[in-house]
Order: sequence, then C-alpha cells, then structure tokens
Amino acid sequence: MTLFEKVQGFKPDISHLRILGCRAYTLNKPTKELHKLEPRALIGYLVNHVTNNLFRV
Repeated sequence: MTLFEKVQGFKPDISHLRILGCRAYTLNKPTKELHKLEPRALIGYLVNHVTNNLFRV
C-alpha cells in the first residue's frame, strides 16, 4: 500500500502516464505555411513527466 492510498483511501489514477524512453512526437509549429507533404511533428524520446498533461521530450 502506498502513502497516497493510506491517506486518501483509494488508488491514484495513473492512466495518463507513459513509459519513460518511448518514442514521442511533438507538434512543430513553424511561422511559415507548410507544404502538404512536409513533416508536421518532431520525433523525440520521453524523458520526464512534468504534470498530468505535460511531458518533457
């Protein structure tokens, strides 16, 4: 039993977490218009979970 479970009385929701080191795609928002076949994402690797919906790539 974790400390969170002992204090709150239920298990925390960890469905938003991803595996560290997995491939991650970040949206590339350039200032110019993209051609329809140009890549719109940058490929990186997940390094850290900052908050519920923020990740460090």
